[in-house]
Amino acid sequence: MKTRVPHWLLLGTGVFLFLTAPVWAAAAPVKPLLDVTNPAAAQLLTPSNGSADQVTVAPSPDPKTPGLVVTIKPGPAGYPGVQLKPPAGASTLDLSTFGHIEAKVTNTGAHPMLVALRIDSAGDWHDSPWNTEQVYLKPGQTGAIKVIFGYAYGHKPAYPLKASAITGILFFTDKTKAERSFRIDSLVAAGPAGEKPPVNPESIRIQPAAGYLIGGQAKFDPAQQVTTFNDAHTGPVPQGSPGALELSFPPSQKPATIKLKPPVGRWDLRNSLEIQVQLRNTGQAPVTLRCRADSNGGPSDWVALTTPLLPGAQARITIPFITKVPWNGTRDSGNRITSDAISAIDITADAANAPRQITLDAITAADPPADLPAWLGQRPPVPGHWVKTFDEEFNGPTLDSSKWNNTGPNYWDHKSHWSKANIILGGGVVRLRYDKKTGRQND
Repeated sequence: MKTRVPHWLLLGTGVFLFLTAPVWAAAAPVKPLLDVTNPAAAQLLTPSNGSADQVTVAPSPDPKTPGLVVTIKPGPAGYPGVQLKPPAGASTLDLSTFGHIEAKVTNTGAHPMLVALRIDSAGDWHDSPWNTEQVYLKPGQTGAIKVIFGYAYGHKPAYPLKASAITGILFFTDKTKAERSFRIDSLVAAGPAGEKPPVNPESIRIQPAAGYLIGGQAKFDPAQQVTTFNDAHTGPVPQGSPGALELSFPPSQKPATIKLKPPVGRWDLRNSLEIQVQLRNTGQAPVTLRCRADSNGGPSDWVALTTPLLPGAQARITIPFITKVPWNGTRDSGNRITSDAISAIDITADAANAPRQITLDAITAADPPADLPAWLGQRPPVPGHWVKTFDEEFNGPTLDSSKWNNTGPNYWDHKSHWSKANIILGGGVVRLRYDKKTGRQND
């Protein structure tokens, strides 16, 4: 396979060679972009983001660990760092035959630090034409940062970088109050053009068929989906309902927990409002149970039965996504449940002196109808001589702009949209939809 050689190259001597005419050659699987063993290469890195008074670059003093050491002193810059730009006479670097840029860096300082690698390409600056990845390093720790073109921050889809027109390569950290330093051990372009990141199993989302997480027609693999604590264990119900699961809790001085997970990734329950856990006590002793849902954002509140579940009795534990304590801006209020990424359902039996056995019939996601009070739309729920001053039935074809405004500021991140397309009227109600999209302006 033949491909065009990039228009500018960094040679081992630390000198850039600019090619004015097309040259054809075999594509290399890995292309060094910076010769870190050459002391002169330090001059190719210049302070970026207004950090000229804070940042210095020097060759590594230890020949056993060659590289370029970037030292960052305390100062006002929000993201101090260094930048590698094309040389005079060349405006871009052509890496169209590669799929990513990867750097190896080492924290040579005395404090933990974040090191980010950003790749810039030609494009409208309003569109943020760059891709960024980062690594967090303890003192002495070495890590790799890999930026796949078109992906950023955990290899998520991002700006479609123009690999044929790379305008800059940046290393930076966040604002610091203490001196920090890191060593650039290598910087290379590699991978095939059009490279895509490998699928992270944790990024897979499963929408349960008919709402069943466990039970029903849901596939279940105990080896992959069960984690137990304090000697609790699971097993199939010998002669029970299809899909049912036996939960056993031995005598214990501590609560015992069984964690039930998806077969892969996360359950996507964004179309539900709660989780229902259907249980039966098939043992000989009462059991005090509580449940919660785990998610990428954090766990839900624990929901407990008000009384112990007696032998032969059955119960349903409902885990709502709404929090018991409304969020008031503090870490101790609200919960951080993210319903599109439920990672596990925890079933816990409190400590007891006797063995207990529970049959789990099903775990389902539910969207119960709203229980609206009779006074809603008629009058406030307290006595008084009330006069109606506002009436909205949402029965028109569009939102009444004399009563409602569906635009707002997006200056805090230049990405949040207000969109008329996400206002849905019908059946006497208005539905608000959230849609993942980016940009600087409202519709």
